[in-house]
Amino acid sequence: MRVRILGPGEQPAEGETELALQNTSPGTLHIGILQGEYMRVPPSASAAEATRFAPTADQLGRYQFQLRVQPIYQGWFAQGLLVDVTGVTPPPPPEE
Repeated sequence: MRVRILGPGEQPAEGETELALQNTSPGTLHIGILQGEYMRVPPSASAAEATRFAPTADQLGRYQFQLRVQPIYQGWFAQGLLVDVTGVTPPPPPEE
């Protein structure tokens, strides 16, 4: 099983939670969440282009566990390479 990625306009199904991650690095970041599963986060220029995941409760728990115990993932967030933009509304477009 893999963590489902939401497409444009898609919403999480029952039992899933939306998780939006922005990758500001030039390469794809891979977050291992145990049981052979990875969340692959390609580079995104803005919060509006963030990768939207729909993990199940089990997957979300394993993701949160890995964030607590893995220094590499903590470093990505601390350095701003990976940003959780879940629930963040993008700024309005500039007025012309």
